[in-house]
Amino acid sequence: MPEHAIPHSQSCQRPSTVKVIRPHFAACSSREPAAPFLIASTGPRSMRLAAEYGHGWVLAGIAGHHDQRAVAERAQLDGRRADRAGPDRGSIDRYLSADSSGKYSLSSVERFRTS
Repeated sequence: MPEHAIPHSQSCQRPSTVKVIRPHFAACSSREPAAPFLIASTGPRSMRLAAEYGHGWVLAGIAGHHDQRAVAERAQLDGRRADRAGPDRGSIDRYLSADSSGKYSLSSVERFRTS
């Protein structure tokens, strides 16, 4: 019988110690880089949360506005909010989802190819 096996007669007894045969996972240091945490925001409160806790923020356009100028103005406004997060925070990555509704480029294969 292998040394890590428990005889059937003792299967209901709890051992007082546990022997690790082989690790199934390894803990990682919290100092190692983590996967980026992105927060989508369009309002003042969510922008503050993105600037404070996120590695980046996502602007998904403005509901009802398909004007590139309006989206650019919003990106600048939200960028200023991110910059005000504090000098130690530095700059965070910014992402723009210009077709967040899926109604334009994902409405047909042809529209996807031409967008």
